[in-house]
Amino acid sequence: MKNRFIIFLLLTLLPFGLYSQTFQVKVVGISDGDTFTGLNSDNLQLKFRIHGIDAPEKKQAYGTKAREQHGTLIFKQNVTVDVNDRDRWGRYIARVATEDGRDVGKEMIEAGLAWH
Repeated sequence: MKNRFIIFLLLTLLPFGLYSQTFQVKVVGISDGDTFTGLNSDNLQLKFRIHGIDAPEKKQAYGTKAREQHGTLIFKQNVTVDVNDRDRWGRYIARVATEDGRDVGKEMIEAGLAWH
């Protein structure tokens, strides 16, 4: 009975550990207010979407302003990404923090250019 419980726990919790990965990237492109491209330590370009927020698309109202603010926060900087999933377009869904520890999603919401 004890072995079944341990196996149950492993099978239940293991998938969560597979997705969670934290590392740094250098931001080399800003797509819009919630999506960017970064280079990892192997110089691979990876596409990221900020977890927990939605920002206007480029051609929507305030889309350009959201993209500009996002760029001001992280473009050409090293950021820490805590990846926990991938979306249907292959982008990594991640919480993102600046070098000084600010949460990028929270900053975009506080600027009024994204919503939770």
